[in-house]
Amino acid sequence: MKTYATLRTVLLVESFLSKNHTELFSKAKIIRLLNGRINNKTLTTILDYLEASNKIIQGTKGIQWIFSNNKKSKKFLKKALVIDN
Repeated sequence: MKTYATLRTVLLVESFLSKNHTELFSKAKIIRLLNGRINNKTLTTILDYLEASNKIIQGTKGIQWIFSNNKKSKKFLKKALVIDN
């Protein structure tokens, strides 16, 4: 059965990760730091959504926030060279 997260829960996780963008987290650590307010299935669904929207990266070492809302970064990325293989 697929688990769906509420908007409040998505925003909770998104806010937590963006405020702690310099750190790597495991799923267990996120759940622990959010005082158990979220279960593993719901967190997995939220993390999959955040990764698909290019806000986080999930790797073998953990989960990290990568999204930048900085205007200078956006301007730089618009001018960046795209290389296709």
